[in-house]
Amino acid sequence: ASPEEDALETGTPQGPGSAAAALVAALKVLAYWLAHCPAALSKFAGSAVMVPRAMELILLGEVRGAFYRVQVEGLASLVMGICINAEKDIADVPMLMELVANRIGIEEFQNKIERLFRSEALQRPPRARGAFRWHNGKFRHFVREQQQAVQRRLIQLYVSGGV
Repeated sequence: ASPEEDALETGTPQGPGSAAAALVAALKVLAYWLAHCPAALSKFAGSAVMVPRAMELILLGEVRGAFYRVQVEGLASLVMGICINAEKDIADVPMLMELVANRIGIEEFQNKIERLFRSEALQRPPRARGAFRWHNGKFRHFVREQQQAVQRRLIQLYVSGGV
């Protein structure tokens, strides 16, 4: 195994050249984009390809180590949460909620986002000049805002019987 693969297995990420970097970056861009562009959200949430791929990433398991799992599963959960938080004319929210409930479980789904939020990479990025940071303070704030919005939406759907 390469040093990069060893680092992912032990949970110590190597930085921008690591195998996790491209997927983490893509999921971050996707989360921002979907949260701010209803047209993109509608296409993503209605896709017979994208939704199953996001679900696969949420259910990654022990494939690449703890860091990779927390970041990728958490970001993929955040992406699906943004879809669930959509207005009903933008996405089939009850179907997405049912999919998450049946495949992952609502509590585990929320826990994956919480583990992402509490991760060291998000909470305590390196402060040294020139050090690689997986996330910054703005992204941490974005994750917290989205997490809270998703929790409110899940409660709203549960109370209204939309599950």
